Amino acid sequence: MQHHAAGRLPEAERIYRRIVQVDPGQPVALHLLGVVAHQMGNSENSIELILKALAIKPDYADAHSNLAIVFKDKGRLNEAAASHRAALAITPDAADVHNNLGAVLHDLGKLDEAVASFRAALAITPDYAAAHNNLGNAFRGLGRMDEAAASYQAALAISPQSADMHNNLGLAFHGQGRLDEAAARYRAALAITPGHAEAHSNLGAALQDLGFLDEALVSYRQALALKPGYAKAHSNLIFCMNYDEHSAQADIFTESRRWEAAHAVPRAARDTHRRHDRNAERRLRIGYVSPDFRSHSVSHFLDPLIAGHDRRQFEIFCYAEAAHPDIETRRLRGLADAWRSTVGMTTPAVAARIRDDKIDILERYRLVRNHEGFPFVANRDSRWPLVRRPA
Repeated sequence: MQHHAAGRLPEAERIYRRIVQVDPGQPVALHLLGVVAHQMGNSENSIELILKALAIKPDYADAHSNLAIVFKDKGRLNEAAASHRAALAITPDAADVHNNLGAVLHDLGKLDEAVASFRAALAITPDYAAAHNNLGNAFRGLGRMDEAAASYQAALAISPQSADMHNNLGLAFHGQGRLDEAAARYRAALAITPGHAEAHSNLGAALQDLGFLDEALVSYRQALALKPGYAKAHSNLIFCMNYDEHSAQADIFTESRRWEAAHAVPRAARDTHRRHDRNAERRLRIGYVSPDFRSHSVSHFLDPLIAGHDRRQFEIFCYAEAAHPDIETRRLRGLADAWRSTVGMTTPAVAARIRDDKIDILERYRLVRNHEGFPFVANRDSRWPLVRRPA
């Protein structure tokens, strides 16, 4: 265990294996051997070893908890949640396990349950900075920005030198429309960690919304210099260039081609979801993705479009990032053939759902603003024309 704690994993593994050779039913050695296996990149062997330890000692809370961590890292989130709950059934006052369960529930998109878990952790350990921070993330995912900001501020009161927490507070302020304060938080994060690519990109977004486009472009480029594969920052850079009077169309086109080569081409090469039914007589499935399926100007544009589709030829699926559904949300839901809430879901989870739904045509809509502040609808990711014209 001393070797293990010091990071000397091969030495720890060797001793744990000697113990198990002498006593194959030693649950602690089996469990810790499983932890080492995971740390050394052999997660499948790790699961096998920890399950052996639990078969011998079912009330081994640490083994349940560490098994959950392995499951989470493998993307097996439901099994991770079950293992954390098994640990809590044995040790209900383990604040770290409540926090870890909340993180899994957050990744599953069960944000209200995640909030309850983080609050349970804080009821046990009120000065648990990570739990305050994670609670803020859950509130932000729910669109509850005031509560998110309060949680991040509580986290920073405990850990004032955390760049991530300053960055997260900036995101909450940004969501509240407090742009100057958001920019100040992003700068605070960068004062602590100058190489924080996400804070550079987020600072760029705040500066762009404040109208300082030249400075925003510098921030986006700094984010990309630090993290060349940062697709979001690269997308934001191109978006900002479209508003910048000093960015020539040729430069925007060149940057867009760079984005395609860096992000679209590699993704397309591993994309296997296009094997759809080629029957020309079947109804095509159209998916609309938007955060604005609510009382919002975008919904007024989308309403007649969704209602006007010929249902003999099309099925309409709506993927709604609507954290605060309202009467307009309910009306739009009634116009769709299928409605999918994406609140709290990760991008890969949304993509998987779209693949499972076998969508033929995907459209993404959101409101953006031009230089003068007048709103218009930006339509992205269109694959085919939306309407079949009669012959």
